[in-house]
Amino acid sequence: MKMNLIVDNDVSKENRDFNIDTNEVYIIDPKRDVLHIALTSKREIAGRLLDRVRDRIKA
Repeated sequence: MKMNLIVDNDVSKENRDFNIDTNEVYIIDPKRDVLHIALTSKREIAGRLLDRVRDRIKA
């Protein structure tokens, strides 16, 4: 199976779990390029993730 993207987050860190509106993630692509999104709102993270998906679809 071919990997498209992996989104990794550490829910054990403060302000990064399921019951809070913020998170910090790392987006990893098949070339192992990593995009770090520092602590921000989950809405902002979702938007940036969708941007990344859209860019991959266009490529």
